[in-house]
Amino acid sequence: MAGIKPPSPPKIWRFSSAHFYRKVISEKNNLWYNILGVINGIVGLYTRDVSIVNTGAVYFRIVAFSYIPMAVSNIFSSWLRCREHATIPFLASFGAVAVNTGLNYLLIFGKFGFPCMGIKGAAIATLISQLFNLVFIAVGFALCIRKDGDKPVWSLRFCKITVRA
Repeated sequence: MAGIKPPSPPKIWRFSSAHFYRKVISEKNNLWYNILGVINGIVGLYTRDVSIVNTGAVYFRIVAFSYIPMAVSNIFSSWLRCREHATIPFLASFGAVAVNTGLNYLLIFGKFGFPCMGIKGAAIATLISQLFNLVFIAVGFALCIRKDGDKPVWSLRFCKITVRA
């Protein structure tokens, strides 16, 4: 009989044993650790120099935390642009570039009493600038909702997705 069949009892026991859970929770098999470990492979597509791959991995491990704030700010920016409030995303992006440039100077080279951090400083500056961007856009979003009297629908529920032939 072809198809999918349920696992046999010994396999169920093996996957529910304490040994399996310890293995999954251990650091080397941690999902976040594995996701960040892929970075070495991605940077390795561009160069074979191990020092550059390791430096890129250090950078991306820190910058990876900026992707969620970046995604949320892009959603709010799109909504604001559609509601004819394009100035707020523009000013937020301009401010984020200014914050990133200033913090890059301070954190990469260690100016004005900041520690010289090199590539880690660049990654931290990028993360902070994306957080600045998110806060600026979120405040602008809240003010525009209050000013316009809008009530956006906060839902991820889908009723039906179809394709017409």
